[in-house]
Amino acid sequence: MSPQYLMSEQLLELSDMEFRKRSGTSARDRIVVEAATIEELQRCCAPPPSSPAPSS
Repeated sequence: MSPQYLMSEQLLELSDMEFRKRSGTSARDRIVVEAATIEELQRCCAPPPSSPAPSS
């Protein structure tokens, strides 16, 4: 892999998490898992905040 590829911006999209049909996971637990997954991915994969432009 080239360094350019590794350093390039990549867009990721999370859609429709699936659970096993007979997992016994309640609707509430599914919501909790989905929210925790989204928060973790945003925390670790989000681009760093941009610095404010220097004032002239």
